[in-house]
Amino acid sequence: FWNRITFASQPEHTLGILCDPAHPALADFPTDFYSNWQWQDLLDHSKPVVLDELEEAVTPIVRLIDDWTMCRKLAVLFEVQVGKGRLLLCSMDIHNDLDRRPVARQLRYSLLRYMESNAFRPAVSVSMEAIQGLFQKPSAMQSLQAKVVFADSQERGYEGSKAIDGDPATMWHTAWTVDKKPYPHEIRIELAQDIEIYGFSCLLRQDGNRNGRVAEYACYVSPDGKNWGPPAAEGILKEEPVRFGKPVKGRFFRFVALKGYNNDPFASVAELDLIIE
Repeated sequence: FWNRITFASQPEHTLGILCDPAHPALADFPTDFYSNWQWQDLLDHSKPVVLDELEEAVTPIVRLIDDWTMCRKLAVLFEVQVGKGRLLLCSMDIHNDLDRRPVARQLRYSLLRYMESNAFRPAVSVSMEAIQGLFQKPSAMQSLQAKVVFADSQERGYEGSKAIDGDPATMWHTAWTVDKKPYPHEIRIELAQDIEIYGFSCLLRQDGNRNGRVAEYACYVSPDGKNWGPPAAEGILKEEPVRFGKPVKGRFFRFVALKGYNNDPFASVAELDLIIE
């Protein structure tokens, strides 16, 4: 019932894993063929790889089961032959904070032992171009290690951070269940460094629902997040990127939704990004 066909605004979600416990890559990582307790931390620190465009014969070692309304071929661990080399790709974090994450440490140990063994013989060959096609170039927000430091209103599951997560299927949406606030709405973003900003782009929600569609906006750039000065740009929000009259240098970016459509009090944004060149 609660699915993306009946309710298009539902966040994307997955339905556990499917793996082969007898695969030699998991020889030192005991598991059932489905998700159980030791997978929780790994999946909380993962990002699925979409294999739809890869060779059909590539079978993930650990498959992530997609929501049935999406039905993508997802993996968090798979292997392929690339040219004369062998590649094991793990999109679960088995690198950071291992002193406090024994499960990640153990999976890393199991995978490294497997890669050092004669059993590491991927059955399917793919091109380097096919592997490179699995990766997206980071957005400007991601490259600048942007973080949301303030949102005047947000619904649970639709926090301000969803506006800069690089995923157009998620969104920042102001609260609708409790504490509904009227316009204007705003979100403030801090960057890792001062940089000249030439403009920005705003991707509206992509699920076909018009609730929260922003009509009028203003945006600001600040060196300290306190002194904003006049708007760097303002007007009617359209689909195309907005370029400033001249570049503005700063470390903080503030997007203000001044007015929406349909006379509702909500604002929503799928993705905000900066133009930095």
